[in-house]
Amino acid sequence: MSAPSIAGALDYGLVVPLIGTIEALSGRHSPVLMVVVAIHGGAAAVMWVAAAAAMVKTTLAAAAVAAAMWAATVAIVETTATAPTVVLVGLSPVSFVLAWPLALSPWRWHRTAAVGIRLVQVFAAGGAVFLVNAATLHEAWGCYPPGSPMRAHDLGMCGSGVTSRQTGPGFVCRNNSRAAPGTCDPAGTPMQFYGDLIAFVVHAELLAMVLWTMAYFDLALESSLPRPSTKPQPPPAAAAAVPFI
Repeated sequence: MSAPSIAGALDYGLVVPLIGTIEALSGRHSPVLMVVVAIHGGAAAVMWVAAAAAMVKTTLAAAAVAAAMWAATVAIVETTATAPTVVLVGLSPVSFVLAWPLALSPWRWHRTAAVGIRLVQVFAAGGAVFLVNAATLHEAWGCYPPGSPMRAHDLGMCGSGVTSRQTGPGFVCRNNSRAAPGTCDPAGTPMQFYGDLIAFVVHAELLAMVLWTMAYFDLALESSLPRPSTKPQPPPAAAAAVPFI
């Protein structure tokens, strides 16, 4: 049975040609792979140096060469990778986020797991982008109580320097205290205000990691097991007749 796909491990394959180096040194592939890896390593080094020097055109040219060499590596190694590479793909953050090996698995439950992981990543990424801008959002909307539904944000943005305002039956505070609702907590921070969202992102990623670990381990195990041949087998030879004495 073929090994899991390595194409999704862009971090250990494209950006840093570690997978190609491991496979070239294994001696299981064509000598052409050694040449491909050497060119890939040189292109990756130029890409990193040029990126550090803000040389955009050189960086893009080197990245294009590295991408071509990675495509050649995948064409040579794909589905025939050695055990160290299979482990490395499983530890690859990019491969985890893309769930690429699972998406190409012949088993349905692996493909289903890939869909689940990708959905979780989409929601978690949305939450992470939100949290990156938490300070700005907190300045604009943090005077509303935590957990307020979207329809309750109808009084406009908080504005600079606003610490509290009267809104009918109670106060809307920039940092509403969770311990005593309706009172202002001036020590609050954007991260505290969006604590529920932080918890959601963390738990979503933990769920995706558990699903990835189970599915990829099962895929690697299934791929290592021999499969019965599908070729038609010749009928068994007839037993020689034993003469009757």
